[in-house]
Amino acid sequence: MYNRAIALAREYGARSDEGRTIGNLGLTYEEWGKYDLAERHFAEALEILREIGNRREEAIVLANLGSLVATHGRYEEGLRYAREAYDIHVEVENLPYAAFVLGTVGACLHHLGRLDEAESALNESLDRLRAHGHERGVAMVSFEVGQLAIAQGRDARPYLATIEVFIASNGLAPDSHAGKQAAILRASIASAGGSGEKS
Repeated sequence: MYNRAIALAREYGARSDEGRTIGNLGLTYEEWGKYDLAERHFAEALEILREIGNRREEAIVLANLGSLVATHGRYEEGLRYAREAYDIHVEVENLPYAAFVLGTVGACLHHLGRLDEAESALNESLDRLRAHGHERGVAMVSFEVGQLAIAQGRDARPYLATIEVFIASNGLAPDSHAGKQAAILRASIASAGGSGEKS
């Protein structure tokens, strides 16, 4: 399906559609666990979108690329992509996306050991996402804030509760992304003594 759409976009010179579709194919490869192919497609989409000056779509692909590389331990690179995506989202006034990408910035900072900066970015992301009514974003960033809370010796249970409410209200399965995040955070809390707080 995607390859046909890409071919048609090329045939008609619809560069923006071509870049967007290649980026969406990258997301599909990421879902399938084909991370090298996902990264290659994100990079190709980025090249096209930059060439034609589609800043909004460029920021979306940058955010996806940042999230992908950070998931695989390339936190400095993920931070660079996420900050660039954030700046563009603010520039084009795509503020709900900017709020979400700030969560990726915070997660990268956490993994780089910059806990105070991470806490500031993650809390700002949560506040903005709540203001935009972005339930999925709130749940996803709550996972990162919960992990950070454990690292700082604070109670992570309220963040787990936020994810569990999102799962229940949307009828999500345990193997959904949010379900997996809840399971990981629950296990982290248990390993930290039941709340995450240092005694």
